[in-house]
Amino acid sequence: MLRPFRMSSFLLVVMAAGLFAQSQNASLNGQVADSSGAVVPHATVTLSATERALTSEIYTDSQGRYAFPNLAPGTYNLNVSARGFRTYIQSGIQLLASQSVRIDASLEIGEASSRVEVVADAAQLNYSNAAQQESVPPQIINRLPLLVAAGTLRNAVQFISFLPGVNTGTSPQAFNARINGGLKMGDEAVMDGVSMQEGAMSQSGMVAFFDFPTTPDMVNEVRILTSGYEPEYGTTTGGQIIVTTRSGTDRFHSGGFEYFRNKSLNALQFTNQHLEGDLRPKDNENQFGGLSAVL
Repeated sequence: MLRPFRMSSFLLVVMAAGLFAQSQNASLNGQVADSSGAVVPHATVTLSATERALTSEIYTDSQGRYAFPNLAPGTYNLNVSARGFRTYIQSGIQLLASQSVRIDASLEIGEASSRVEVVADAAQLNYSNAAQQESVPPQIINRLPLLVAAGTLRNAVQFISFLPGVNTGTSPQAFNARINGGLKMGDEAVMDGVSMQEGAMSQSGMVAFFDFPTTPDMVNEVRILTSGYEPEYGTTTGGQIIVTTRSGTDRFHSGGFEYFRNKSLNALQFTNQHLEGDLRPKDNENQFGGLSAVL
């Protein structure tokens, strides 16, 4: 009677291990020093999330180092203060999904009431590991148009065809994407840290995102990892396709939209001649949608 019990326990452990989500959180770390390069221990480091009005405060260690792990993707402001030094402020720090950012702060001697403010984004160099990752930020998703076939929904994941390391072969369709030399449809799809592997066929990657389209109205960022990433990611031959949906704040908003396409808005092809008549293909679409959420 012990053998079935042991086998059942083993299966429960294996199944439970598969339930762990893959983290898409970012991290911010760095070192605080004075103008001469000497480290500043016990400095107060405050990080504020602009969209969520959340603030975290820590102190540098004996080597002047600080670290903020497990940060939700978004925009942050960094404030560093220490006795006898001017307050250092850096605003507009954009953290993307799965990104590790390093910001070193240099403090100047002076009154604490005065401050040195840096208005710049964080450096995109990865100091922490050898992971290769590229991103389609919210600005691109919101501004660039998406070319879709008649009757189909817009899909923000199609933007990965713009990224380095992504090849669609002889087809312009993002569905045929091959990442980092891997097989077509051989990648893993991850949304908000959860794998989108589908059923008994174990389909993932672009198949999953085309079976469940992610419109630009719901997506905050699209990102791919191509090499050197953490062992928590698997089931892939070339890379990870990561999507982060929009998060909320403390205010209720609602709105509506229409995706409109009409033959009359399209230009004639260069090879078309007016004498042959209007050869523009007919594709008239009206896709309506709405959103009510705490944003």
